[in-house]
Amino acid sequence: MRLLRIVVVVLGCLGCTVVAEAGLAPAKASQLVTLIAAGQCAITGHPNAAGLQFRIGGDGSSTFFTVPPKQVLVLTYIEMSSKDQIAGHVFLGDVLVGTGGQGNFAALRFEPALANGTVAVSFAPTNGGIVVKSGNTACIELVDTASPAAFVGAVGSANGFLAADK
Repeated sequence: MRLLRIVVVVLGCLGCTVVAEAGLAPAKASQLVTLIAAGQCAITGHPNAAGLQFRIGGDGSSTFFTVPPKQVLVLTYIEMSSKDQIAGHVFLGDVLVGTGGQGNFAALRFEPALANGTVAVSFAPTNGGIVVKSGNTACIELVDTASPAAFVGAVGSANGFLAADK
């Protein structure tokens, strides 16, 4: 049993090394990115969507964010929530990636509003992350499936890192 544990730990460490050497993990702190959702999504046709377009710095400051040329943004954790919703209604929470009129669902999940009217959706992609190329944008969206045209004000954030576009 002890040997099995050692083998699992060694293989786990080797896996981490391979990911880092492939450039799929941040090599320095400046590559880490925390974004908040604010403002309208640049991807049309999603009136409830908000763009993940403000980067929060280590000092708490916020700056407008776009993916730099020759780099990709890898989103590793995304969360969104809303309050004052109708308890029991089912909400679609999704992450959109694209430009202008061309957007695609990168992740989606259905969650019910709780008895206190809150709904929360989070994503922790297990495939390494959601990749956003330079020139594209990422947005979050919450939609009440019982009233798809109703406005749902959501707040959200995302964590990830910048990597070279290979």
